[in-house]
Amino acid sequence: MAAKRPVPKLSSIDELLLLSEQGQAQLEQSSGIQTVPINKIRMYKNHPFRLYDGERLADMVSSIESNGVLIPVILRKIEADENDCDHEMLTGHNRMNAAQLLGLKQLPAIVKENLTDEEALMYVVETNVL
Repeated sequence: MAAKRPVPKLSSIDELLLLSEQGQAQLEQSSGIQTVPINKIRMYKNHPFRLYDGERLADMVSSIESNGVLIPVILRKIEADENDCDHEMLTGHNRMNAAQLLGLKQLPAIVKENLTDEEALMYVVETNVL
């Protein structure tokens, strides 16, 4: 006879989907993904690519509206600037743009610390070439 598996005790659907504060903390702990306020993120200073517009932007906005931001952005931790931004966008400029158009206040993010400018540029370029 097979042993009974323990049944997880969830207090709400938000906890199951990691939408509660406790669920967010579990997600951050287990995956390294953090939730970062959009107003704390500045665009990469010399981003070499153009942002989506037209139908492509509309499709991304529609997808995020239906499903949320499915792929975390990659940010570099920086010292706070004059606008109190303490993160710099390396990948995910279009996701952030679409999220802002929807009025979202936060993004799921992988935050890299202590990156040189050269390392940061590598993230920007390499992730946009794929």
